[in-house]
Amino acid sequence: MYLDNLILSSPVEGQILDHRRPVPGLTLERSLMWNVEQRPRLDYAITGDDGRFTFPEVRASYDFGWLSKYLHQPTVSQSIYVKTPERDLLAFANTRSSYRPMAETGFPVVSMVCDLKTVNPINEVVWKLACVLEKKGAFGRE
Repeated sequence: MYLDNLILSSPVEGQILDHRRPVPGLTLERSLMWNVEQRPRLDYAITGDDGRFTFPEVRASYDFGWLSKYLHQPTVSQSIYVKTPERDLLAFANTRSSYRPMAETGFPVVSMVCDLKTVNPINEVVWKLACVLEKKGAFGRE
């Protein structure tokens, strides 16, 4: 069974700050691992002069076969890292189990503000930013 227009990720927007000041020129990496693919999908964004970045919505198509209509459980793991000269910082991590819109947060756009002053180690390998998710509708409107 061939299905298309499956939503793997809602659009993501955000702003990176350092002590409330925008940080331009930082690279962010989004990784999407879909349980029907062998490798993660990677895409990148760079913060503008105002520290803002965006990632587009990601859609896909797949031929699941006739049994999969009843047996397939969608699983798409998403992580977004801010790449700094010192280390990669985990800004967002989520697993969606639906191809429907708004599965991550219940809003059309995943919107966040992250401040580099909030960096905390999870362990000796992963460092996390305490990002604040904002309730936003389409195109940044509440």
